[in-house]
Amino acid sequence: MPARTGRCEIISDDEGGGARDGDGRMAGLGDIVAELAWAYRDAAAGFERAVGMSRARVGALSELARRDELSQADLQQALGLDRSSITRIVKALEADGLVRRRPDPRDNRFTLVTLTEAGHAIVDDLDAKGRAFQAQILAEVTADEADTLRRYLRRIRVAARRTGDHTIARSAPQ
Repeated sequence: MPARTGRCEIISDDEGGGARDGDGRMAGLGDIVAELAWAYRDAAAGFERAVGMSRARVGALSELARRDELSQADLQQALGLDRSSITRIVKALEADGLVRRRPDPRDNRFTLVTLTEAGHAIVDDLDAKGRAFQAQILAEVTADEADTLRRYLRRIRVAARRTGDHTIARSAPQ
């Protein structure tokens, strides 16, 4: 049952999630942005459950698989994490035997990180689990619909990156 909060009601996750006005429209952020936010939150949480690992750890392993050996600073930048977060993630992955760290021979101030053999095997397993998860959540979507969705999401990402904070701040009611 929806919870009423002023002029909006909060729809439970089982009912599609999100804050909706009395006419059933998404309230607050805007219809599409709010729907994207809820879809991402639910998909990300489902993905973590499906693969048994946090998105941050999956991201670190995936980035290392794509780029071989990276400095911890480059990995931090690629993932958009702060220094202490990447340090915790890399140390945990190292403790699990999935990555190896070593000082950069050209500059001892940097630490290089690479996947171990076990790390490569986990990445292969994560890829398979990720594909299975995607197939499961898109089971009721046709291939054409999935392609259309992919194209629209790319266009939205490009537009969102192009739209600076100053544009939003200027157009927002004061």
